[in-house]
Amino acid sequence: MPLSTESTPLLNNSGARRQETDKEEQHQVGQLQYHQTGQIDQIPVALGHDGGNTQATCSVVPAPWVKGNCRRGNLPEKQITKDTKTGEDDAEYCVYTHPSFSQGMGLSVITTASRLGAMATRPVFGGSEETLPASKGPTPNGADWPPDGDSVTVPAWSEQNVPGKDVGLVATRPIRRGERIMARTPAVMIDGAAIDALPVAPFASLLEGAASGLPEPHRAQFFNLSTNSGFDVQDANENEAYQIFVTNAFRTGIADGEPDLHTPNCAYFFDPVTLSHSVYAVVDIMQGEELTVAYIDPIQVRADRQTKLHRHWGFGCTCARCTLPPHRLAESDDRVRSIQALLTSLDNYSLLMPDGVSANIANVTVGPSAGELLVLLFELEGLHGRMHEAEYRLALEWNGVGDALRATQAARRCLDHGLLVRGAKQVFLTNMRDLITDPTAHWSWKFRLGKGAAAKEDE
Repeated sequence: MPLSTESTPLLNNSGARRQETDKEEQHQVGQLQYHQTGQIDQIPVALGHDGGNTQATCSVVPAPWVKGNCRRGNLPEKQITKDTKTGEDDAEYCVYTHPSFSQGMGLSVITTASRLGAMATRPVFGGSEETLPASKGPTPNGADWPPDGDSVTVPAWSEQNVPGKDVGLVATRPIRRGERIMARTPAVMIDGAAIDALPVAPFASLLEGAASGLPEPHRAQFFNLSTNSGFDVQDANENEAYQIFVTNAFRTGIADGEPDLHTPNCAYFFDPVTLSHSVYAVVDIMQGEELTVAYIDPIQVRADRQTKLHRHWGFGCTCARCTLPPHRLAESDDRVRSIQALLTSLDNYSLLMPDGVSANIANVTVGPSAGELLVLLFELEGLHGRMHEAEYRLALEWNGVGDALRATQAARRCLDHGLLVRGAKQVFLTNMRDLITDPTAHWSWKFRLGKGAAAKEDE
């Protein structure tokens, strides 16, 4: 049963089985990659030792973390670094569990001992890098702590059978743009380096250890998540936890909370301070409308979207956007190609407006007219969860030709969209606030004209 790339059903953590879910590839952040699987926190236990298993040499695990089973990765000896004090190296990946995380929900992490040590100092685990609210309140990044799940006066959604998509979430009342629909902390976080370093079988063994150790009812809920028969999992010995992982994993950036998973009517924000995953409405949603998410980059033509789905998840897409009549599909693909071209040109800050050309002429690839066109194309393609990207570029283009008022207007819209889907502590938001404070002192002032702050710095 094909699933929409632009309208993936949004499932809660009740354990309802989902037939198919498309997921994006792993996300690199600095030297670490992290995946978030499912939405049910899990506590792993050690499995029996099989091929490739080696217990970690370190006996000290930061309390209250509990160590589970371990596997060694296939790294060349020259790439392995070793801690002279503990004897640990970064070729060994273990399951570490924090059983009391998120009010007893628990969290499991598959990583190396050294990276676990660094992660354990985070304030959400009782570290002292920065202070979380002593009682209910917002974190420095704008998320609530502790996450209160779905506590609303009137429930916003219910599980319902959706024709062609099995069980999904459907709005039980009107949901306004910006309203939080749900909030969860992750079940398992996986160091992306482990995915690269471990063969499938030992990696699947670590996942199985994590899933099998879940307390009820979380264990049952985890194993009730869908597995996609389109995957070839023979190397994992039909490991169900591995199948669930490849079907249901969310990619997250622990360093900056960047989602990269954008939706037609919802967007999620991963707060790296609390490690909580919240879903927000990015447009007004009517009662009876399905809550939908998309996990691949929508700024691709239909053929590329379908190819990626078949390659990574074994099925295609039959969403409204992918099944448009040929003449409308051709127009949609043309808009996507225009977006791609505009992003390339607008992000080239060395390009200047041609001499004697109006800032609003339509045949230039930079400047306010190009920025306005980008915003329009985002709107026509339904890229509601990424509007901050278009408004950001438009703000720079208006400031780049010396129009402070219109630059400020676009910057305000960028803040409105960006705070919703990215949280408060983002570099691009700081950039927009600086522009609003003093457009003429901002680096982008008249940069498309070869003047202003940027030009002075180059002198």
